Amino acid sequence: MMLQYIHKVILPQMNAKERGDDNQPMLETSDGECSQILRRYKLTCICLSTVYRWLKKLGFNYKPRKKNYYVDGHEREATVNYRWCFVQRYLTYERRMFRWIQIPLDEALELEEVGRIPKHAGCHYNHPENSEAMVEYHVNTSNLFQERMSKETTYGGNGSVRYDEEG
Repeated sequence: MMLQYIHKVILPQMNAKERGDDNQPMLETSDGECSQILRRYKLTCICLSTVYRWLKKLGFNYKPRKKNYYVDGHEREATVNYRWCFVQRYLTYERRMFRWIQIPLDEALELEEVGRIPKHAGCHYNHPENSEAMVEYHVNTSNLFQERMSKETTYGGNGSVRYDEEG
């Protein structure tokens, strides 16, 4: 199988590169063209031992696969506590990211009714300029939000209204 791959794929690619037509779709190479390449390298055929020698010269070496036992301590008490602290920290950092969508409350209720978004998944607030009732969602709440934000924004979402730049 390996030898067929070498003779049917690798040698024709080498031949194409030498002719300077790298971008051309690969056409079948005649046996005569393959034998020209083999003669150029003083070979009669490419066998596995030849490939092995070439790989050795390139710095590769064969080692049998070993099974290893690795302990990372992922269940240690300190690691579990750190993970919980990290999650809490990350959730506060996420408010800084452009991954939010703000929609009017009536639109949010319609989407909840038809099952496009889960009920009570967003953060309710009043728009600071016009006091309109709004709901903020993470864009991952619904594919609908992801598609909409990809079209409307550069970063795939808006900043969160809950992010306080000073705190």
